[in-house]
Amino acid sequence: MRLISMVVLALACVATPGCDQDSPTAPSPTMSDLTGTWTGTGTYPNAPFRFVLTQTGTTLRGDYSDGYDRSPSVSGTYTSPTFIIDVDFGDGHLHFAGTVVNARTATGNMWTSALGNRLFPFTMSR
Repeated sequence: MRLISMVVLALACVATPGCDQDSPTAPSPTMSDLTGTWTGTGTYPNAPFRFVLTQTGTTLRGDYSDGYDRSPSVSGTYTSPTFIIDVDFGDGHLHFAGTVVNARTATGNMWTSALGNRLFPFTMSR
């Protein structure tokens, strides 16, 4: 009986397209488009943080959240491989400048005048 079950399973796999491959539900990320959810960490006191970005041309828009703050007012630009992102909290701004390392990883520095414009290195991934 065990042999029959294994044969049936093997035949089902052969008959199913993509059975031997990962079948992602969303397109694979690329370096040319930062659209997606990015999670990051670094030395910033409120880390970890998260972006949900949408890219149109070189323009970035989206949402930001971290351990203490949230903002639906994210704007920026991306010209491969560098990006600049501004998070507007209404009473202050958080700035990000970085470089996309590969389709899933970016690194850079973040700063805010609320903390004396001190640079905080970060790494983020999707």
